[in-house]
Amino acid sequence: MSNDIQGYNSVKFGPVQGGPMAGADRLRNSLDLLRDIRLNVSVELGRTSLPLKQVMQVAEGSVIELDQLAGEPVNVIASGKVVAQGEVVVIGSNFGIKITKIFQAELSSAYSQ
Repeated sequence: MSNDIQGYNSVKFGPVQGGPMAGADRLRNSLDLLRDIRLNVSVELGRTSLPLKQVMQVAEGSVIELDQLAGEPVNVIASGKVVAQGEVVVIGSNFGIKITKIFQAELSSAYSQ
């Protein structure tokens, strides 16, 4: 390093190794490390807004109407972001989701958190 006129040190860098694809390979390898991270995934069946009085009256057997119509796609949420939509299906005695639409940008950002 040498001092220039303004009192700053100048730095000399060596040549960049690997060319333009080296960065892409590093990114791919970094993403491979993230693929085993477990994310909490939830499915939003619908929403509603209720006055506190009505919430306090909820008991076993109560029915709460949601804003979602029967048969409409449900939202699949990962890391707080809607990453897909799908249809509710029954698998044996469990519910499942058949994915019908993926929001790629949201899915990528959910993985990067």
